[in-house]
Amino acid sequence: MLNPSLVPTPLVREDERPPVPLEPPRSHRFRRLVVLCHLAWWFLGWLGSRLMALANFLFGWLLAPLGLRPDPRAAAAAAARRLRRTLERLGFLAIKVGQLLSLRTDLFSTELCAELSQLQYRAVGFPVAMAVAAVERELGGPLDLFFSSFRQPPVAAASIAQVHRARLRAEDAEVVVKVMRPGARRIFASDLALLRALVRLLGLIPQLRAFHLHEFVWEVEQIAGEECDYRFELANLDTFRKSMRRHRIYVPRPFAAYSTRQVLVMEAIDGALMSDYIAMRQRDPGRLARWLRDNDVDPEQAARRLLLSFLRQLFEDNLFHGDLHPGNVVLLRRSRLALIDLGSLGRADTHMVMRYALTLEAFASGEFHRGADLTLSFSPQLPLIDLVRVREEMVRALRAWAMRTTVATIPYHERSLSNLFAALTRIMAHSGIATSWGLLRIDRSLTTIDASLHALIPRIDYLALFRRYFREREQRLLRRLLRPAAVLRAVGAAENAVSEFKLFIAPLLRQLSFIFSGGIFASVRAFLLRLAAVASLAAGLFLFAVDMHQLRPAAPGKPPPMLSVERAVDSVPPASQPTLVGAQLIAFVLAFSFWRMSSKQELRDTIAGFGRGPG
Repeated sequence: MLNPSLVPTPLVREDERPPVPLEPPRSHRFRRLVVLCHLAWWFLGWLGSRLMALANFLFGWLLAPLGLRPDPRAAAAAAARRLRRTLERLGFLAIKVGQLLSLRTDLFSTELCAELSQLQYRAVGFPVAMAVAAVERELGGPLDLFFSSFRQPPVAAASIAQVHRARLRAEDAEVVVKVMRPGARRIFASDLALLRALVRLLGLIPQLRAFHLHEFVWEVEQIAGEECDYRFELANLDTFRKSMRRHRIYVPRPFAAYSTRQVLVMEAIDGALMSDYIAMRQRDPGRLARWLRDNDVDPEQAARRLLLSFLRQLFEDNLFHGDLHPGNVVLLRRSRLALIDLGSLGRADTHMVMRYALTLEAFASGEFHRGADLTLSFSPQLPLIDLVRVREEMVRALRAWAMRTTVATIPYHERSLSNLFAALTRIMAHSGIATSWGLLRIDRSLTTIDASLHALIPRIDYLALFRRYFREREQRLLRRLLRPAAVLRAVGAAENAVSEFKLFIAPLLRQLSFIFSGGIFASVRAFLLRLAAVASLAAGLFLFAVDMHQLRPAAPGKPPPMLSVERAVDSVPPASQPTLVGAQLIAFVLAFSFWRMSSKQELRDTIAGFGRGPG
């Protein structure tokens, strides 16, 4: 359990928080029709704004005197806001889709991506009686059997769940009880089926095929599927607690005996949510300053700890918090942190993580050409274009961003990581270079920290923090390598590498040697047969020349031939006409036969070379 000495004084009192509004769940009978109607209504609004923009372009000179000339930027911003509100009304899966789409600055405008990045779940809960019934059904008994107290009004709510404070009877521990919204899994399945259908339709558009929308659907399935089953979050809490202990970051303890697919019970963390910190910074800076002083919290130290821990999660543990928005970061005393809501725990392909680390290291060391090359390597398929030009554009964007990070007076959003990633993806998109969705998910996890870092350390220097992380990583790696266990693991890894070489690579090399040797022998045989074909053809042509010479004898008094060919033809003794014609036919038939044999022999020997085993 959390050390009581780390629990800070409340930043926001309970009576200052507005109560969570409760609404009965809506019928899901016509869910797909409702979703399509919402999307169609937004599309009609967007189409109307585009038509107005076209009319403004064509007839602006007529509309301006009447005051009817619209502002194109305002119209685009209004359409983006309508889409965000539409997705928020549609709930959980639509919000996840919007959050992922906000990363595609290569597909959508900057205004739309910025608006979608602000998507939040509506804090609307469901009746307490339904929550109590769900808990009793899942745990198999009345609440009093498990909890000595159970706070009826929820303390928080989201599209898929709501949270109640309670106290376990047997363990005498203060906990939070996370209860899934009734029908959430059915809504998820229905929305996912509709999303698959829409993506199949969009896949018919040739321009969108390069963006691998099927991978986007897979990402949505993975993220949403984990959050619709609390058994995943229970396992994530156990795993992540052990990992974060080395980072000196706290993760709440889960209680597996009281957790099921639809109910999750975990330790309650009494700290200051980063979302409350951001709101208090804007509303009452003096009160926030007193709270920081009373609880010995240094915002810059907390910011560095948050970013360095995430980089360590990603590059050393390959186990990172997938949704580090301000509502999931908790401030404790002495600049310590706790992370909550482990519904989405990220893991990535090892090779991708290694390349990503090399990319950020290249950025941090100022090797922008190498960083641009590594960034391009994440594309699933590079088109046949002038990559040198694209690379130089990316290098210029990296240099400009690096210069901005050193100027503290430049607005934070221009120095943020999201600004850099957006610039790079736009350059790639203009040249038809797509980015993998797996990489974008890592980018999203990293850029969600931006809001917290902006509030804690507005003058952040990302490059300096990256350099610090890579120095510390080298030191940790060196310490680990010096341990006996690490040496044994290295020996084991070397032994495995040798075994894999013997098992896979060596037979392949032998196979290739047979193929290579078969190809050489086939080439030699084909060359000899073709040489015989050329010789036969030459003999036939020579006999034809002799035949023509004997049919037309030289005139008396003609000088002897000067050319060697003519002398050779003239030196052949006379022969009968049928003999010469027969010899010519034989020579031409042999030439044709040798040529066909050479082609067939080469093909047969090459195939035989491929078919030979290593013995």
